[in-house]
Amino acid sequence: MYNPSHYQTTDDELIFNIVNERGFGALITPGSEGLSITHLPVAVDESSKRLTEVWGHVARTNPHWRSWKPGVRSILIIEGGDAYVSPA
Repeated sequence: MYNPSHYQTTDDELIFNIVNERGFGALITPGSEGLSITHLPVAVDESSKRLTEVWGHVARTNPHWRSWKPGVRSILIIEGGDAYVSPA
């Protein structure tokens, strides 16, 4: 994913806070049928200090969970604040 340098951060505490404050994200996982995308509630356990571990919930009836296999990487998108930007 393209991430311009002026938007990048290495501040793990800031990332933990954003994930836990927003509490909602889009999980994207590749699978044999293509991409699975699910919006879901999420949280980071700050005691683990690992940004690779995120807690979330996917309904059992959602086939997305079948895409998870050892070694398959997923992307979790957490949107930050939003606002209208005037073209003027």
